[in-house]
Amino acid sequence: QIEAVSKVKATFDKLVKEGREEEAMKFAERYADQIAKADLAAGTKKQLGDFTKLEQAVRASALTADEKRAYLDEIRKAKIDLSRLSAEALRS
Repeated sequence: QIEAVSKVKATFDKLVKEGREEEAMKFAERYADQIAKADLAAGTKKQLGDFTKLEQAVRASALTADEKRAYLDEIRKAKIDLSRLSAEALRS
């Protein structure tokens, strides 16, 4: 869903950038809901990337295996929760 919304927004932005206003307006009318959700999708994508970087930092740290597992489990839960909430918001 994030990728689909991102692609719609990118297409709209391209039409505007190319000066194809009439086509952009028709496109925006057809995909207004998805264009409106583009910021949510972009924010979710960034947060998921931040969680992935955090996972990498935990793996590279000097923590014990048990500590790493505990942190990685919490990060994974946060990613799942974020994905679920974002998916619900993008569907509505």
